[in-house]
Amino acid sequence: MKRDSAEVKEERIDSGLKRAKKLDGKPYTNSEREWQDIQLQRATVLKDKQDNKAEDYDLVYENAVQFIPDVSEEMKEQIEIDELIEKEEERIQSIEETKKSLPVYKFKQELIDSIKANQ
Repeated sequence: MKRDSAEVKEERIDSGLKRAKKLDGKPYTNSEREWQDIQLQRATVLKDKQDNKAEDYDLVYENAVQFIPDVSEEMKEQIEIDELIEKEEERIQSIEETKKSLPVYKFKQELIDSIKANQ
């Protein structure tokens, strides 16, 4: 029993279509096409991420930025010296306040005069 060439051709097409379907129902594509699709998806995702990052920042115009000169080493040393002087002045002030708060401070001058008189 010979089959007609049209029937054979139709069977081949049907079997080819069946093989062309994957288990999940998507049509089969060759591996190169799949790879291209994956690369395209990755590139699209990366491009979207970069666009989102760009939207987070505003353009900075040169006129809007106020530049300050870099502090030289001499200026840094002078600032450190000024800070040390200020700390020392605060320490001296603290000592003076402590001396004045002592009960004997009221009699300081009398004590000095008595010592001078009796030596």
